[in-house]
Amino acid sequence: MRKSLYYKWCMLKNLPYTLRFNFHYFKHRIAFHLPVVFYSPVKLRSMKGKVTLPKNIRFSMISIGLPGNEMFAYNTPIIWNDQGGQIIFQGSFGTNPGASFVIRNNALLQIGNKSSFGQNLRILCSKEITIGKELLASWDITIMDTDSHYFKNMETEMLSEYSKAITIGKHCFIGSACTLLKGSYLPDGSVVAACSVVTKVLDRDNSLYGGSPARFIKPDIVYER
Repeated sequence: MRKSLYYKWCMLKNLPYTLRFNFHYFKHRIAFHLPVVFYSPVKLRSMKGKVTLPKNIRFSMISIGLPGNEMFAYNTPIIWNDQGGQIIFQGSFGTNPGASFVIRNNALLQIGNKSSFGQNLRILCSKEITIGKELLASWDITIMDTDSHYFKNMETEMLSEYSKAITIGKHCFIGSACTLLKGSYLPDGSVVAACSVVTKVLDRDNSLYGGSPARFIKPDIVYER
């Protein structure tokens, strides 16, 4: 009961952010339902793009900044910086406080149904990031599909690829302090060990990966909620 009351207090305290977000992105008939709710303070740096929700909307189906793990502060601000991209929520989604969303112009971020992240999520989407349904991710996760600058081969004078899409399959688990870089691909049912760095396409479903860079460790592993 105490937890429930505290959630309501957090929701009311941050209601101005919630109202501004919903009535900016959605038509009034949708915005009145408050499908996106902030439970911690938000720095709304830019809202130039588009947010799309599924047809069956409901109150707080997108819950951002929910108080969670007792090891972290409950009121760490959220950063929302939509510079002109498109964000598609395919169902319910939740994060704990401290999340940062940067979606650059013409970028596409898709998030599957029943996906959730712990504290201090950082998403930088420059091209395309697709997150499958039923993802369960711990705290301090970084997902970025760009280097934000080029690297040059001094012999060939060729520049590196600036950005490359990231795909996370359905029903994956990502441990704490993991990083997914440009070109990363997690197949369905992947389990990524804590502190791993994913840099490439991983190709075995329902398997454990770990390390820096992440590599195959063990088959026939799947998380249970």
